[in-house]
Amino acid sequence: MDEFPPELTLQNCKKMLEENEKQLLKKNREILYNNIMDAINNCEKNVTLHFDKKLWQKYRKTITGELLAIYGEIKIITTQKKISITKLTTDIKDIPKNIEKIVIELYKE
Repeated sequence: MDEFPPELTLQNCKKMLEENEKQLLKKNREILYNNIMDAINNCEKNVTLHFDKKLWQKYRKTITGELLAIYGEIKIITTQKKISITKLTTDIKDIPKNIEKIVIELYKE
């Protein structure tokens, strides 16, 4: 390559990244759904859902809000300065940043 192509611009890179993240969001939703169904099929009362490390936090928050709307209550595990913090959440306004995992209680006795 003698020189970079003219379509290699910051704006185009941002646009491509955003599109790739949206595809990753869809893929993560499908994976998390399958994890929930596997837990149900295996008679597990709880399921821990892990996000793809490449998924941006804003999309992790989107999925977390969607699951909160479905289940009404979820535990959110965040990492802050190498310390894991677990927070039980029932309100979308209380969803923290730096979401690593979600724990959903599928069955309460």
